[in-house]
Amino acid sequence: MPDSFAIDGRPFPRHAPASIAEAVELVRGQIAAGLAVYPVGGGTMLGIAGLPTRDGIVLDTRSIAHIDDYPARDMTITVGAGISMATLAEVLAKEGQRLPVDVPAPERSTLGGAIAANLSGSRRYGFGTLRDYVIGIRWINDRGEDVRAGGRVVKNVAGYDMMKLLVGSLGTLGVVTEVTLKVKPIPEASRLMEVRCKPAELDGILTILHGSRTRPASIDALKAPQETDWLIRVGLEDNRLAVEWSMDRLRSELAGFDLTEIPIADTAAMWKRMADFPLSGPGPLWKATRLPSRTAEFLCLAADGRTRIAAHAGNGIVLGLLPETATTEEVRAISTALAPQSGTPGSLSWVRLSPEIKAAWKNRTTERDGDRDMMARVEAALDPRGLMSPRRG
Repeated sequence: MPDSFAIDGRPFPRHAPASIAEAVELVRGQIAAGLAVYPVGGGTMLGIAGLPTRDGIVLDTRSIAHIDDYPARDMTITVGAGISMATLAEVLAKEGQRLPVDVPAPERSTLGGAIAANLSGSRRYGFGTLRDYVIGIRWINDRGEDVRAGGRVVKNVAGYDMMKLLVGSLGTLGVVTEVTLKVKPIPEASRLMEVRCKPAELDGILTILHGSRTRPASIDALKAPQETDWLIRVGLEDNRLAVEWSMDRLRSELAGFDLTEIPIADTAAMWKRMADFPLSGPGPLWKATRLPSRTAEFLCLAADGRTRIAAHAGNGIVLGLLPETATTEEVRAISTALAPQSGTPGSLSWVRLSPEIKAAWKNRTTERDGDRDMMARVEAALDPRGLMSPRRG
């Protein structure tokens, strides 16, 4: 008998197929019965989606964690979607390679879950997001069919680019079972520079970093509720000489500011701490996007004295973590205060809300109506009966 797994407090029978073939049969049985399928990996980002609305099962993908093909010389790897991000990193590291995408709690997070939630962190500034690395994908669709798209070589242009469509789909377009990735060499050196600055200096510093002659892997801005100053953290990854030159060059470019540089003793631990920010507290978590040139202005607006802020400032992406005690009224007020004004590019969405707030307030995003309509049309075309993670997108 399957055990139980709760999504937003609602229990579902949990099934953990040991293979893709077993998963296909399981999905076909659910579809024949008109029941929903909720794919789940490590369960780290379940709060990102809406409340489940139909009876069905949780399909736990973590047993589909095979390594199907790893031609290291070609710098590609094909693996089961249930593999943990930490295990994937260990396999790649043996060949001096990596997937340069920051995912929270990699020991629990699965590759399929990271793809479904479109997770990325600080390094997206220098290395891109998961959409840039998925070159082949295999999934089970709403008819219980085992479907493939893309291929196992980098120079592949066959068929529709379903990889980008499935990244960020939150399981609403099917169950991702296998993925082919292109990977990169592990850089020779990795350094982080951290400086403390006043709010009035924030825009000037970010402007200089955007125009820097260096090539940062990341540009982050962070602020704790009790702090007045901002922390600017710049990541550099390359060969040793290039990183040393970049560190010296950054200090020269920022010499006009009265900055306090903070030494970082354990660079690897700090990279992980930055990646883990979305899971560093249980409270509501919002995500905003703005033009990089307007990020400093938005950061000063968002610093309300209660919110912990971590911004991928080079990309214009900002995360805000509220206390666990935040109420529905507070969530509504923040949405009103931080939503982009008419004609201003950007969005605000809630990455994590409690089931109680989700039930009381359903407007979790300020994406443009046209974007929502397009996503609804895609979902209706690929899952007309609403059996794959219904209403979770």
